[in-house]
Amino acid sequence: RRALRGAIKAALLDQRKVCCGLGNWLVDDILHEACVHPESDLAALTDADLARVYAALRHVIAVTVDANADHTRFPKHWLFHLRWRSRKKGEPYDAARPGIVSATVAGRTSVFDGARQHPKRTAGK
Repeated sequence: RRALRGAIKAALLDQRKVCCGLGNWLVDDILHEACVHPESDLAALTDADLARVYAALRHVIAVTVDANADHTRFPKHWLFHLRWRSRKKGEPYDAARPGIVSATVAGRTSVFDGARQHPKRTAGK
């Protein structure tokens, strides 16, 4: 982990890094389940953070496979259901969950819960 640098989202998307390179929406839901901000520096994450990411990765992929990738069978709390929702710039994704916001991370649109997911930074950043 110490050898890896940059944001956790970038590492999970990169096919040359942590694993096979996960899809953008999968990474958003994995990090949401793990309560890890997509911009968090890999080096700043604790073993407990990484264990939550790993558990969430296994869970989200298992649920997706069990649902045969049929999004209508995904859990209703997943961010997947919000990310393509039509909305005007500046409007919340979900009035019932006002913390859900988007930002560009690793060159990709990221949807996350700013009220629950807080970025972790290494010293000096």
